[in-house]
Amino acid sequence: GLWGLSPCLEKVKQTQKGYGIHVPGKPSPINKNADANDGLYLTDIETRDCRLLVSFAEIAKATGLDPKLPTYGFHAKFNKKTTRILFVVRTRALPGAPKSKSYQNANHIITMQVDQKSMDVFNIKRVLTWGYSHRSGSHPHFMPNGEEVTMNLQ
Repeated sequence: GLWGLSPCLEKVKQTQKGYGIHVPGKPSPINKNADANDGLYLTDIETRDCRLLVSFAEIAKATGLDPKLPTYGFHAKFNKKTTRILFVVRTRALPGAPKSKSYQNANHIITMQVDQKSMDVFNIKRVLTWGYSHRSGSHPHFMPNGEEVTMNLQ
């Protein structure tokens, strides 16, 4: 089948203005931690069935991210064979955290393997983390081999 990947698009703007969707008359939801009921969603393009594929709580546990930090999704993509997923996860500092804790405002490249029969994920890993306040990289993507990751450095 054909599949789509996405974080909750109502929450994307919590990490980057101008992205995501705006629902008139409804404030954008805020995550208070690595939520067990939010994360990366999988949509069957033909049936339009959608389900939570992997939660931020599962990602935090598998990768060592702090589960207490507000966590959001950003870019998500399959490799060409649909055997691996790349997901940019963003953690944010807790409200009122001192500036010395700015490392909590970070981007994380998460990869995972996909069971193509069940479309479940396994082998969740954090590949790279970089600070949000520094323009040190963007737009990660799978290399043609579908295993390695590349991204812009400026």
